Amino acid sequence: MKAVILAGGKGSRLKPYTTSFPKPLMPIGDKPILEILVRQLSASGQKDIILAVGHLAELIISFLGDGRQYGVTITYSREDTQLGTIGPLTPIKDKLKETFLVINGDTLTDLNYSKLLLNHKNSNCLATIALTKREMEIAICFKKNFPKKRFVFFWFFLYFLKVGFFGKIFLNKKN
Repeated sequence: MKAVILAGGKGSRLKPYTTSFPKPLMPIGDKPILEILVRQLSASGQKDIILAVGHLAELIISFLGDGRQYGVTITYSREDTQLGTIGPLTPIKDKLKETFLVINGDTLTDLNYSKLLLNHKNSNCLATIALTKREMEIAICFKKNFPKKRFVFFWFFLYFLKVGFFGKIFLNKKN
């Protein structure tokens, strides 16, 4: 099974740091987030990784190389222009012939990927999304003339897709 790591974004919320350094390579302690993630995937049996890179791709490629030092094989898919959150899957769709894992390159979790995959396979569902419950305070202040239709979109960070479901995404795409 392949794991796809989405690591092509500009990391705008971390500017100025991400102007010259990609967000997935930001260190947590003495290791970059992306290295921690690759090591976790390797430990859970995910040995075939596709890294979708864009912003400052050369630094990520130079750091991780072919993945051999982590016990995985890493191939790269480059975005010449920003493709959005799920867009990087389009250029690699022919490489995703079976169930695969997609995770953002700046995700830190203690999730057991092996158990998640087993649950996904046993569920016979098209997709599995890993979520966590979190308490947080939110204060909202509405101003006069605030637009009535405003949506907040929380992007899920991890999911498994079966090829049939993945194919439907691209068949329904409108240009």
